[in-house]
Amino acid sequence: MSSSNPVGTPPHGTAPSVSYNRPLVSAVPELVRALTDEERRVLLDRIAHSLSIHDRAEEKIVHGELRKERRREIIEADFASLSLWERLSLWFRRLFSSSSDENVFLSFRLHQMKRTVATVGNDLVDFDLRTAEPPLARAVADLYAKVEPVIPLFRMLWKGEETLRRVIEALLEARVPEAKGKLNEFVGTQELQDEFKKAESRGYLKQLVLDRISTYVEGIHPDVMKQLEEGILPAYYLKDLVLYDFDEFFSMFQVPLASLNRPKQPSFKRIAIARLFPALESLHLALYNAKRVAKTVDLFPEILEYFVRVRRGDEAPGDNLMENGESKEAQVLRRTLVALRGQVDETDERLRLVELIRYFRNDPYYRFMAYVPRLRLKDFYYANLKIAMLQTLDDRFHDLRTGVVGRMIQEVFPKPLQDFAYYHPNVSSLIQNAGINAVKNYQTLKIIKNFIDQIYTPELMEFMRIIGRIIPARSREAVSDLTIFLAGLDDVRERLGVFDAAFSPDADEGKTLYRYRFASEGNTQQQAAFRALVGQLDRESRSIIERFQDQMRGIHQVFVAIKNTAHDYLNERYAAFETRSKGTKPFDDKLDHMISAVGLSGKIVGQMIVVESNLDR
Repeated sequence: MSSSNPVGTPPHGTAPSVSYNRPLVSAVPELVRALTDEERRVLLDRIAHSLSIHDRAEEKIVHGELRKERRREIIEADFASLSLWERLSLWFRRLFSSSSDENVFLSFRLHQMKRTVATVGNDLVDFDLRTAEPPLARAVADLYAKVEPVIPLFRMLWKGEETLRRVIEALLEARVPEAKGKLNEFVGTQELQDEFKKAESRGYLKQLVLDRISTYVEGIHPDVMKQLEEGILPAYYLKDLVLYDFDEFFSMFQVPLASLNRPKQPSFKRIAIARLFPALESLHLALYNAKRVAKTVDLFPEILEYFVRVRRGDEAPGDNLMENGESKEAQVLRRTLVALRGQVDETDERLRLVELIRYFRNDPYYRFMAYVPRLRLKDFYYANLKIAMLQTLDDRFHDLRTGVVGRMIQEVFPKPLQDFAYYHPNVSSLIQNAGINAVKNYQTLKIIKNFIDQIYTPELMEFMRIIGRIIPARSREAVSDLTIFLAGLDDVRERLGVFDAAFSPDADEGKTLYRYRFASEGNTQQQAAFRALVGQLDRESRSIIERFQDQMRGIHQVFVAIKNTAHDYLNERYAAFETRSKGTKPFDDKLDHMISAVGLSGKIVGQMIVVESNLDR
């Protein structure tokens, strides 16, 4: 830099210290996106699990034989709970039976179940023929009449995980106090740039974002999540009933589902009850879960409003859901759900499916358990935010990187960056338009050129030579290294000039390049020659960049080594050579200044390589 600036102070602010424990370009971490395809898949699976999206009704019914010991314990407990009248009835049965006490008791319980079913619906089944009668189908048809109006709502919610995710995402945004949903609300752009400038790692930024998300989600009071789950769970508890396969059920009674909407009552046929067992067990599960819903069906209005907006065709149905209160359509939908909930109790009481199934399976202790759907809202919220924020980080990363590079350029270079005399972006476009993906490092080479012109030639070169004169004999190895690095940067400067001249239309190399380019249209021989020449230039440009990086890395290491040794005497010696220096420790100030300039320049080149390679897009 120009010596007119205060020693050690860049013109745009103090530069941070730079660690050189690793190469200037660590490209491997930067090739990995913050959100990989595999990580996205895992997170989507986690979301699906947290929302119980892929649970199927038939998978929620668990059949299992009771162990003999457990079965005996249940029978004994059941026997102990008998009333006096039941004990007397059982005693009479034993008098006139030659079966074992256990079989007599099982027969007694089956008889009670038969009587229970017959009491509430003697017309539902024929116990002698073991058939399901048309009134059973009519009772289910009455239930379906209440279900049908809300089927579109539940199909929307459960047609795919993306729809349910968006609904709950909009609900959380509306219901969580001071909800966050944008990357800048977790980490601001300035902080992201500052952290990337220090760490040069997309992975580091990723972890920073994840830590902020975790802190935010864990900081939400458990009661908030509990209340949110309570307002969403009615949609889960009613799901199996509303999406129950009524079509298959009625087809077994030889009645198509569409005929239920006709004025004339359909003519159901009787059916062997055994054929209905799977359908009846699924219906029992659906009714069992539906009865968990409060009679007022306290489903969050945002869910109903979201559906109303989707049906209207709104482009952004999740925005400001309750801005105008609950719409009339949503209110009608809620009343329909309340009516359905009332019908659930009526149907359950009418069919008495547990007793009916156990009786016709001839086992009063037939075991089929129904799993209740679970909602893990905190897990969903974390996974959903992680996908959204890391995707945003990936989308913005190129701009973040270029913003950091721009800031570092301002810190290092005292003047605007100057272009090459002949090598310019139009040349790169000329090559790209010929279908050759090479020589795509204009900005990187431009940084190197300006470092040579603005930092090395007027300032760094002289400082390195002064170090060679003032450093003691015991540190001659450092002087030798600096001499080699001086020669290396001189070589870079010379090769840059030759490389630039190769694009001059007045030089032989430039004339050949442009002649081959414009003569290669339709001429395979000329195309091959042009490709060979461009390939040579591409290899030379890469070689110059690698050579520059090697010198910068070496200079930085030598400077840091000098800084870490006792060298107070060098301040006095340096002042004798550099009469324009100020301060009590002019050498220390200059050394810190050069460590910063060299380190940041190396970082700029490393980051620019990635930018021009499109590796961060």
